Amino acid sequence: MNYDNKMNETLVALAVQTKQLVAQTVAYTLDYDNVIIENDKQDAQYTYKKNKGYQPGFAFIGRIPIHIENRNGNTPASYQQKETLERCFGNLAKEGIRIKNFRADAASYQEDVIALAEKNAEHFYIRMKDSASIRERCAEVDDWQEIEINYERKEVASILYAPFGGEKQYRVVVTRKKRKDSQIDLFSRTAYTYQGIISNDTVDTEKGVIEFYNKRGDAENSNRYMLNDFNLHHLPFPDLSTNTVYMYLMAMCATLFEWVKGVLVKNKVKGIALTMRVKAVCFKYITVATTFVKHARETILKVFSAEKYTILRI
Repeated sequence: MNYDNKMNETLVALAVQTKQLVAQTVAYTLDYDNVIIENDKQDAQYTYKKNKGYQPGFAFIGRIPIHIENRNGNTPASYQQKETLERCFGNLAKEGIRIKNFRADAASYQEDVIALAEKNAEHFYIRMKDSASIRERCAEVDDWQEIEINYERKEVASILYAPFGGEKQYRVVVTRKKRKDSQIDLFSRTAYTYQGIISNDTVDTEKGVIEFYNKRGDAENSNRYMLNDFNLHHLPFPDLSTNTVYMYLMAMCATLFEWVKGVLVKNKVKGIALTMRVKAVCFKYITVATTFVKHARETILKVFSAEKYTILRI
């Protein structure tokens, strides 16, 4: 693992300074994920996908990267995740940023991570790992409801479950799907496969919990946004530590780019939207032919574009 927490503090402070995060006034959703960056650097190790690379952890609030810790390819996503998230929540707390919701995949399904998320966020939503005990518990449910999510029919139910052999129970929203081979499972004694989302949200409906968790897919898009638009797919240096510095620099650029888009939208620049990526903004607004000309003893910037360019108000 390789990280610099002062740089992570800077990522949060930069988002606050540009007013993309506001202290004490808005509750945010924090998404955490690990992503594989395939490469052939001199110190890269084999990942679980059997290719060489790194496996950094990224934390996002919306499209804003607020925490990065680089990991070599052979470091499991679950390794020291509690310590990573402690630093992340701590940096946010220093700037007065409140987290309402925390979402993560099955690598975060750990007893200490769940306790940490419950302490630092109002609600958490974590994908559960499969186990014999959860399948046995699902087999006891009789009142399955059929709902439609993303044009797909699913059977869902909520159960109370105490994970890790403890006494404290949490809500688990479970979806089940009929096995194509109709093979009966030994533990559940049913021909279904089960998936669960563990949460301390006891108010929202099963459909609401699933749809909110599925929005975590946008965080994975943020990963791809960093990999493609900010060149993390092509790390320039030969070793892990130096490439970590590069990741922090690109994360700062991503935050500033989101701020620039906000300025352009605020100034009602034609054709610019907050959802646009780097290439689209460059082609639409930035990459324009210009030249300096002298007229009436003044040097004037002449812009060769049909668009009307004016001084932006920040």
